[in-house]
Amino acid sequence: HALSDTSNALISLCSNFSDVPIILWLNEYFGAIGVNGKSFEESGIYKKVADRIEGLITLPSLHPQTFLHDLEKMLSAKLTFAEADKSPDFFLMPKQRLRQTWNYLSSEMEKAKL
Repeated sequence: HALSDTSNALISLCSNFSDVPIILWLNEYFGAIGVNGKSFEESGIYKKVADRIEGLITLPSLHPQTFLHDLEKMLSAKLTFAEADKSPDFFLMPKQRLRQTWNYLSSEMEKAKL
């Protein structure tokens, strides 16, 4: 049901905002994004709106006890990546994991020309 709602919202967004560039953020928090065994990019939904999509950014599933824990702690504290990197509340390894996460997201945004 969530997939259907999300798909309908995407189609509506693409048709109602024809002059606005659209960047899709694919969140793999609940697992890989796919439809009927196909990747999102192979799905009928994507093919329907592909000409409207300026870029795709994948938010990968993060290991819950390390990367995700550090990210959640940073977000709960309402810190940016740069602020967390300077914070005494984050030790060496959490800071390194947050740097890796930021570097990945930065490269994804760069590919999407953001």
